[in-house]
Amino acid sequence: MLHSDPLSGDAEEMYSIDETASTVSADPDDPAEMCRTADYFLTGDPNEPDRLDDMWERERVLLGPLHRSKLNKFRQILDIGTGTGGWAIEIAYAHPSASVIGFDISNIQPEWGPSNLAWQLGDLHDGLNYDNHQFDLVHISHMDGCIRRWDELLGNVYRMLKRGGYVELLDYGFTIEYGEERETTYLSSLMTDLQRAAEDRGTPLNMAPLYSRQLQSVGFRDIIQEKISVDVFQNMDLVRRSLNAYAKGLLVAPDATQSLKNEASLKACLAAGQLKEGDRLILVCAQKPLQEDHGLKILFYVWLNAWTWLVSYSLPDMV
Repeated sequence: MLHSDPLSGDAEEMYSIDETASTVSADPDDPAEMCRTADYFLTGDPNEPDRLDDMWERERVLLGPLHRSKLNKFRQILDIGTGTGGWAIEIAYAHPSASVIGFDISNIQPEWGPSNLAWQLGDLHDGLNYDNHQFDLVHISHMDGCIRRWDELLGNVYRMLKRGGYVELLDYGFTIEYGEERETTYLSSLMTDLQRAAEDRGTPLNMAPLYSRQLQSVGFRDIIQEKISVDVFQNMDLVRRSLNAYAKGLLVAPDATQSLKNEASLKACLAAGQLKEGDRLILVCAQKPLQEDHGLKILFYVWLNAWTWLVSYSLPDMV
């Protein structure tokens, strides 16, 4: 009998530490200490920007078009969790008349880029101080495990979007198949530990399958979800680096031995045929209605009150 476990694999961009938002540790230069206190669990590993660039190169080929919205022209675009800025740079080049903002907690974006692109640093948990109805398109990628309250974030995005504007979310959903020895499989234990640690931090993992439902709950409509297959075996280096990054960021006192265990477990699962060939890249696109629901509710209540008044006004005549 086989069991499938969902797992968020190499899916994060906001990995560095916001020093102003975290408690000062005994040794602020110790990554193990920082990951216990910081809002964002992925530490400022100097190799992480390279991994993010590699991940974007893979996704660029898989995704095709830069966005799924029905809009042809944009005036303002926001990229939340821009990371090294791959998507923001390309969308800015593709739409030179649009103003593009790449927002991230880490200062890891390149100094070069199109003139219509600006980088802004900040912690989204401190609020996104943009105007109501400001953006035509908001792009959010690889934020799984970084957000405390998705309903608050998506509600804020809804507020910032123009009527008829679009939001797009992109993340990985990873699946591992286990045989009868599942309970003693180290990789299964590692994934359980990672998800439990993320829950304890208040920033749960594996949220991508829930994006559609969450978008609908805050008022978005015309929601489209795509699941794009990724060949794990052609991208094993990214899978390995992602496992190590998550273990380093979430588990207490990670060390070189832990990293070696992660890699050995991954190889063992491959040899046993436990790792599925298919990784999932989940993309969800949704539109803010041209006519917001609360407006329709107001009209309904006006009509209801008017009808009630007419009925009550007519009753004496009928009597």
